[in-house]
This record gives sequence, structure tokens and C-alpha cells, in this order.
Amino acid sequence: MYGSGVYALYYLGKRLPFPSYDPIAESAGTETPIYVGKSAPPDGAMTVVEQEYALYERLTTKHRSSIRDVSNLDVADFECRYIVVGTGWESATELELIRYFRPLWNKGNGFEPIHGFGGNDQGGGREGGAISEWDTLHPGRERKSKEPNEKSVDDLLSQVDRHFGREEIRRRIFTSRDEVVKHFLTTLTEPPMNF
Repeated sequence: MYGSGVYALYYLGKRLPFPSYDPIAESAGTETPIYVGKSAPPDGAMTVVEQEYALYERLTTKHRSSIRDVSNLDVADFECRYIVVGTGWESATELELIRYFRPLWNKGNGFEPIHGFGGNDQGGGREGGAISEWDTLHPGRERKSKEPNEKSVDDLLSQVDRHFGREEIRRRIFTSRDEVVKHFLTTLTEPPMNF
């Protein structure tokens, strides 16, 4: 599959590993993604073919492996939806989808997300960094970072509870595409969210 673009991961399983995740599990089959991301094309790419396999590689090499490697998630419980976009539109599209859905695993969602699912591992010379919040809740990925996160699992689960406890977030857990469209039309009058 050629192209770069934007994608959303959806949880379709019956039970996530923690009761704090229940708002997502209760609406399995939800139209609300747990994560939104983008793939960047090679420099200078203008056509879909020049964008190469950026989107496919991001989804299969990075994210599928991340979920498969952890001990408390099953890759079979996730669905991915994606769209190939013209070079230069990836970031704007990703930011708007994050602003709209406020996915739990996205930094910049405006409400205490669980950081680190889509982040790259610490590179050379930075091995001393702490394990991400996501990796603390979902252990198993091979990471260069070995220092524990400053937040404990209990701290992070409280953070998830606060995230889903917000009315603004609860209103964005959609069970049908009609709900997504109806809510989107009402948000067109809202000012943009600051990142």
C-alpha cells in the first residue's frame, strides 16, 4: 500500500486490562479511537508512489508490534482506519482528529492522556530517560529506557479515571457514525483547542 497519511486505532475487545479503561471497553465497537497518528512521507515526496509505504510501515512495523509485544493487550482486539493524504496535510489532519476525539493515548488531547504509545524509543545518548506512561501500564515492549516512570501504575490509572471522568471526554465516546457527525457539526462553532 503506497502513501502517507493519518490513521486511527480503535479498541474492539470486550475487556481492557484495567477497570479504568472500562469506558472504552463498554462501548466496544466504538467510533471513538484510542489513538490517532500520522506517517510522514520521505522528503520531497509529491505523489502517493513517492510517499512510498510510509503509512503501511508505521502501522505494521511500529504499532502492531507495540501492541503484540505487551503482556496485557491483544492485537486482535484492535481495528485501524486510515486515509492517505497529500504531502503536507498529515500534521493538520492528525491534530484536528486529536482535538476532536481526544484519544486516551494521544499527547495533546487536552486532558491527561497516557503518553508514549506512538513515541519513538530514546535514541543514542539518551538511554537514561524514564519509561513512558504507556509502557508503564502496558509492559513488554523492548525499550532502551530503563528508569521507571515517576508515576506509578496506580497514579496512571487515576489519571485515566480523571480523563474519562470529564464530561467533555464522556461526550466524545461515540457508538455510531451518526453521533460522530452530529457532534462534529456542533463543534464547528467552537474555537480551536490550544496545543
